Amino acid sequence: RSGDVREINVPAMDLTALIAEVRPTIIVVGLEGAELPLVQDMDVSSCRAVIVELHPRLYGSRGVERIFTALAKAGLTYDAKAARGGTVVPFTRYRHAVAAGPSVCAVTCMKDEAPFILEWVAYHRTVGITDFLIFTNDCSDGTVELLDALDRRGLVRHLPNPSRVAKSPHHQPLAVQYAKEHKEARDAEWVISMDVDEFINVHLGEGRMADLFARLPEAETISLTHLDFGCAGIEAYEDRFVTEQMTMSAVKSPEARERRGIKTLVHRDAPPNRLSNHRPYFFDPKSSPPVWMDGSGQPMSRRVIEGDHKGIDCRGSYEIVQLNHYPVRSMETFLAKSIKGDVVAKNKFAGVDYFAKRDARDEIDTTIERHLPAARAAFDEFMADEELRNLHHAAVRFHKRQIAKLRKDPSRTELLDAMSQRYPSAQSAE
Repeated sequence: RSGDVREINVPAMDLTALIAEVRPTIIVVGLEGAELPLVQDMDVSSCRAVIVELHPRLYGSRGVERIFTALAKAGLTYDAKAARGGTVVPFTRYRHAVAAGPSVCAVTCMKDEAPFILEWVAYHRTVGITDFLIFTNDCSDGTVELLDALDRRGLVRHLPNPSRVAKSPHHQPLAVQYAKEHKEARDAEWVISMDVDEFINVHLGEGRMADLFARLPEAETISLTHLDFGCAGIEAYEDRFVTEQMTMSAVKSPEARERRGIKTLVHRDAPPNRLSNHRPYFFDPKSSPPVWMDGSGQPMSRRVIEGDHKGIDCRGSYEIVQLNHYPVRSMETFLAKSIKGDVVAKNKFAGVDYFAKRDARDEIDTTIERHLPAARAAFDEFMADEELRNLHHAAVRFHKRQIAKLRKDPSRTELLDAMSQRYPSAQSAE
């Protein structure tokens, strides 16, 4: 009856402003039909999932199609696994396309690595790493914020290091053990624990992980030998690919035996083992030894399989794959590294002795360059995303401010001078 109807004022909120402020990761929409115009205009760029209650009796199949199309354009697709039937429909963010081949999960720990993250992720996605499980601790340079943004886009899985809850200084050992409890590592055909200053460089075929596995079809474990790259006399930090700048490496074929570190790919069908940062430790290696190859496809020695060695004789181990290791980067970046500690343990510092040991400059190695155009294209795609671009630039500014502050510290200036003395002809970055 007309006498029972009255107008009232309903408080309203600017949804666009709210989403921009909160940046939600999940949005649930149930508006009795009003979801159609809302979803078409809603900013869901921060979301990994949107759940919509559909009302097709109000707007028909055409309206349902418009909702699906709008969310697909925003990078969200119908999630058949999560759906339970009916009109409540889940949409989740799909992963960007990666190189075809077996699933490979890289388990990584980071502390204050923000300026270098996008290069590392872009590169490894193009060579066939399909999943990234990344743990962080004690970051102050934007690493957490950048990884969270990548996580929201389905590009990595970022988690706080379990060492924070355990109140343990042993960040990396705890994280690597915890990793096997996560879906990314459990479901992957191959898992490798590695660091953000390490780049897998496959020499076979198109340089993909699939090419490596095709060459070694029987392998259950494949160890990649470190090849250290020094700063090549570069003092000043620049926001450029490390893999483009640093081309001076250690000699691949030293005359005498030389033990170098390894990082190891472990197949899910390998004998029972405990994953660690350098290699797995098999529970019964004598009676159930794994098929374990090195970077030239040669069988690993029983001494390594049954022992606890974290490195091998590097001679003859780089033929089909190597692990480019950039522990120094530029002198200014090493200056920042010298004070931050690392992800292995608290209060572990790097000084001039570490620099001299890792600043390899024996020969030029540019074998990684053939991978860089694809890596650059993937990086540029990241940088086309406004949020990722802003976070990357903020991290670069933070790193430069930190370097400027350290250059005024007499104790750090002494370290910088010691590094520069290895390259007397290098130009000063002041």
